[in-house]
Amino acid sequence: MRIISIVVAVCGGIASSSYAQVLVDPGFEDQPILCNIPDATGFWGVDMGTTVTTQQGVTPAEGERMLRFDQTGPCCAGGGGVGARGSDIAQLVLVAPVADLVAMGMARARASVAVNRVTGSSLVDTQFIVAMHALDGEPSTFPTGCTTGRAALKSGSASVFSDADPGTWERVSVSLDLPASTTFVAVYVSAVENISDGGAGNEFEGHFADGVRFSIVSQCPADFDRSGFVDLDDYVAFVLAFEAGTDDADFDQSGFVDLDDFIAFVQSFELGC
Repeated sequence: MRIISIVVAVCGGIASSSYAQVLVDPGFEDQPILCNIPDATGFWGVDMGTTVTTQQGVTPAEGERMLRFDQTGPCCAGGGGVGARGSDIAQLVLVAPVADLVAMGMARARASVAVNRVTGSSLVDTQFIVAMHALDGEPSTFPTGCTTGRAALKSGSASVFSDADPGTWERVSVSLDLPASTTFVAVYVSAVENISDGGAGNEFEGHFADGVRFSIVSQCPADFDRSGFVDLDDYVAFVLAFEAGTDDADFDQSGFVDLDDFIAFVQSFELGC
């Protein structure tokens, strides 16, 4: 199965070294989607979605299950709400593991998601969004009501207008330089009702997401170990990640670990910060 990568940078270029995946159930394999605004880490929530296996001609991009977007509002809003145009799924992530890098103002968050949809007619919605919001304080303070989260210190988003081929997954990515006071990040993936057909209620005929990625890196790409400067430790750390084939070594964010990543890292390392 082919996955097309579409990369959009926000607030600076995309860093090319990865911090370990910290999302819980990034492939929607193990946990239900909770129908409320998240107030803690460790689960997906906001609007209603369902984890499903292959259906409507769409096979998961990875693993055995994927997310199906079901409605455009939390359950407390009756599944919609006035003016609701998107089905949003979000998870909160603490930045504590890289708190020093964040405090130095050198941390960059990256997020991406693979998306797909049914073919349908010309009235099938086509837009998907990935977004991040940098926040301070505790995750418990994030919800401000049934359908809303509080204002972010800084936000970034990117979107893709998907093709009509259920056999093709498209990946959309975004990056965000984190303010020094950031303590957690809200990661959102959304399907958008971007085509009006005069109908009411849920208009998603078959819209899916899979394989969400989130990482925190140094704004200096070659600073692979996120120490704040580039030295031999970064080179050694990258080689170990590359040999292990981990997500950390996907330096060029292609979705795969290959020789291109090694070449890109060496070029960045030679340039320094």
